[in-house]
Amino acid sequence: MHAAPRHRLVGHDLFGSNRIPISVRKAIVNGDHFPHDHDFMEIVVINGGSGHHVSMGTKQACETGAVYILRPGTWHTYENCSQLAVTNVCFAASMLRNELRIPLSQPDIHDLLMTQTLREESEGLASLVLSSESLERAKTYLMGAEAALAESSPVASVQVIGYITLFLSALGTAAELRRTSQNGSFFNQRGVPQLAVDAAQLLDHNIAAQWNLTLLSQELFVDPSHLVRVFKGAMGLPPMAYLSRCRAESSASLLVRTDLSVSQIGIQVGWEDSNYFSRRFKQHFRLTPTAYRRRFGARSCP
Repeated sequence: MHAAPRHRLVGHDLFGSNRIPISVRKAIVNGDHFPHDHDFMEIVVINGGSGHHVSMGTKQACETGAVYILRPGTWHTYENCSQLAVTNVCFAASMLRNELRIPLSQPDIHDLLMTQTLREESEGLASLVLSSESLERAKTYLMGAEAALAESSPVASVQVIGYITLFLSALGTAAELRRTSQNGSFFNQRGVPQLAVDAAQLLDHNIAAQWNLTLLSQELFVDPSHLVRVFKGAMGLPPMAYLSRCRAESSASLLVRTDLSVSQIGIQVGWEDSNYFSRRFKQHFRLTPTAYRRRFGARSCP
């Protein structure tokens, strides 16, 4: 199994002049694909053919209807493929905090895209298998999104968001995820608890702030232990670990697409001490910031 990705795909190159940072593309894969990661969210839908999907800790046979959800920085590849038909749905992670906030407020979708992929043991990957009926429904929505992306009008952009929302809803419904975990869940019929949403928004929009659990709890007027319990139940990890993930993902993007120094990037995301920045970044991406930039900064393609 590959030790690390050889290529990094960058959203700026993929989305180009799109009004919104979304891409829907079909591909046929034969043989082995090149190992890669990316600085955007990716959802892969397997439409037919055969092969294996390989990521950091897993190697899975690609059955028709399989769906793989990958967070930024999660590397993967395909091996031993024969006419493997895939649809790649890619979008900027920031959309989960903006345009796609409404579908993400639904517990099943939130658990699939956030809680499962953010758990340390998942290493940024979640997967499920759609029934033939659910797969056809998902393909219909993706065809609509693909057609709308080919248009250039503002109305088309709204249509793209609508189709992607329907697609995510189809995934959430098909997953049939439990709304309660073994440790108890704080989901209710209206979706993700508002406390977790408010905390995530504070961290998302101010990642450079020198947050700690006490300060975040004071901002939200809640007890720290209660905040951790609610946030972890909704997001899959505690608030400060979530912030660390956001900082690492933002850093990875800045290392590849800007000429800012490593220390400048650390300051920009809230890790002002260069040594500390390097240690925390390596925890997420298994490379130091300098090594990461050296490996992926050229953005060489196969």
